[in-house]
Amino acid sequence: MQVYLGAPLVEVGDAVLEGEPLVSGRVESGLGSVRYVHASALVEARTYYELTVVSPLEYEAAQPSGRHTRWALVIGSERLNLYAGGSAPEENTVRVTTEHRLEWPGVFSLPVSLVREEILEYDIVTRSADTAALQQRLETQLASELERQLDGRGEALSQSFSAGESGGLLYVTLRAECLEDIAAETKAE
Repeated sequence: MQVYLGAPLVEVGDAVLEGEPLVSGRVESGLGSVRYVHASALVEARTYYELTVVSPLEYEAAQPSGRHTRWALVIGSERLNLYAGGSAPEENTVRVTTEHRLEWPGVFSLPVSLVREEILEYDIVTRSADTAALQQRLETQLASELERQLDGRGEALSQSFSAGESGGLLYVTLRAECLEDIAAETKAE
């Protein structure tokens, strides 16, 4: 702890809680008078973090099951479907539409176009996650979150990960001991 201006409220080695005042702007002189200053200090402390993330071990995925193409002719505002059935989207399909206009760019354009619709069909299937790869991805996320919380004001001295499965979920926990500057300005009360 380096107090540049003000009076320390805690001793080096004391345990403190987040938000607890560490340095006061109230300074007493040797003559008994009090003066108020803008307190300033560098306070490096060992901090401890425990971050947990949870992810399901199973997920739903789309599995391609087929595809077909259909065509339509558009003349003006009228559409002529060149296929049987309606044009309402079917369940578990994706429609990719491409329109080919009858034109010569910069010379002429007719209100006629040929429309190609490619219908991609898929089934929804349940898949199991690769537990080792999922755990690695979650550990990377936790390490990034720790860096974000440290916000350049500190560094991790040690960190460890633990993982466990329960109820179809994977729990990954990061425990870290850090050294960081915990000084923060607050308004005087």
